Amino acid sequence: RGWRNGFDKVERLLSASNEKISKTKLVIIGAGIAGLAAAKTLEDANFKDYLLIEAQSEIGGRIQSAPWNKAWIEYGAQFVHGDQSQLAQLCYKHDLLSDVQCPDGQGIFIRNNGCKVDEALIEEIDDLICNTLEDYEDYENKNIEIENYKTMFIPSLPNLFSQAIECLGFGLINKVFLDFGSSWWKPNIKGFQLLWKEGVFCNKNLAAWTRDLTGFDVLPNHEGVLLGWVGGRGAYIVETLSEEQIAIDCENLLRHYLKCYKISPIKRCLRTQWNANKYIRGSYSHITTRCDVNGITPRSLSEPIWGKLTEHDNKDVPIIMFAGEATHENFYSTTHGAYDTGIKQAQIFLQHHVAES
Repeated sequence: RGWRNGFDKVERLLSASNEKISKTKLVIIGAGIAGLAAAKTLEDANFKDYLLIEAQSEIGGRIQSAPWNKAWIEYGAQFVHGDQSQLAQLCYKHDLLSDVQCPDGQGIFIRNNGCKVDEALIEEIDDLICNTLEDYEDYENKNIEIENYKTMFIPSLPNLFSQAIECLGFGLINKVFLDFGSSWWKPNIKGFQLLWKEGVFCNKNLAAWTRDLTGFDVLPNHEGVLLGWVGGRGAYIVETLSEEQIAIDCENLLRHYLKCYKISPIKRCLRTQWNANKYIRGSYSHITTRCDVNGITPRSLSEPIWGKLTEHDNKDVPIIMFAGEATHENFYSTTHGAYDTGIKQAQIFLQHHVAES
């Protein structure tokens, strides 16, 4: 009843302000991949009485492609995990996937003293990197603002949803693209992964934020371009720096690690700023220890909020439904997970609001 009264109050306020009121049966807020998937599901069911709203000038959310030289780069999501998901099948159908397999974190692993790591140790190092990324997530979750949801909903969200928003982590990863014009590395090299001695950062010639660069991947289909991944505190710092300064810092870092390479000057540098985007404020979700303590999972956010509507004979029907990668029980943090949730929530809406009407 609280939700229904809240809607009535909003309608009265709009009427009093002489604003034109347009009524629709469903509003989809956000044209990211989940919102687009929901809209497509409605269209496929020949349901037209909905409105898709996007605050930004472009659709896609955290999927954002940009032209770079004669090809494209991805500011955000760039991988499709596996080939069996609904999103993967859609991409295959429309020929949207590259033939190049390019997982991140490949290539030469180098210690900060310039020594290469034996390949037999790479698997053990991979565990160390995973632990480091978890440490980044712990830092990130403390710095992402999560208070604004409290003023977005009138009446307030049910306690379970508020608790889920508070407990689920939302981390920040930024990308740094370095264009050297031509490759100074050998053709078979896939990247340079940087390993620091744990707890040590004492080189005064290196910018402190570069300690949070996990490494650089050679970008396929681009001549002489490296892609760097920045997490932790560095992901926030890099958003405040000029791209000229970032290029200088990255050149110094590469020369420190790759002493046996003749590194050419960087001709162009671009970095993402996902935290600065007020409509996004980060990169993707993760499960925290607070979730474990409080029994919270992404499914906590995927359950509909129910209410009674007179046009449905006061039966309980879904009033508000959340979608997006943070609401998928198994595939949170992924694009195909977000896509699946948009489809699922649209199907639930159709089941209760259309099939029974």
